[in-house]
Amino acid sequence: VTSELTRDGPQRILIGPPEQEEEWGTGAIPGDCIMDANRATGISDGISTAVVKHVSGGNSYIGFKAYVQGRTKWQTETLDYVWFDEEPPLEIYTEGLTRTNAILGPVFLTITPLLGMSEVVRMFLSEEQLEKMK
Repeated sequence: VTSELTRDGPQRILIGPPEQEEEWGTGAIPGDCIMDANRATGISDGISTAVVKHVSGGNSYIGFKAYVQGRTKWQTETLDYVWFDEEPPLEIYTEGLTRTNAILGPVFLTITPLLGMSEVVRMFLSEEQLEKMK
């Protein structure tokens, strides 16, 4: 997944149209909950991070990453939640799982398995299901 797809998918869905700051807050996250957002470098209209008011009274931090940035871009972070929009390479998927270990946070995938029976897809099937597919 490229930076453009991250901008046009998850950023648009969560924040609103990335290219129209006056429309931020029209996505899934209401405008009065978006405390701050930082533009990404190297991608027009992209957002790198956002700070969102949490229902607990604290803040949540959102980071947007593209798969083309590679696994090392994920290292050292502790994450509460990961959303993979489109199928990630196995090394990025496992790194995302590792980043949520501290709090056992959820990991969601919204994918169409366009890569076929990849290693990531196979992780969600039982041996019995895989046998039936042979």
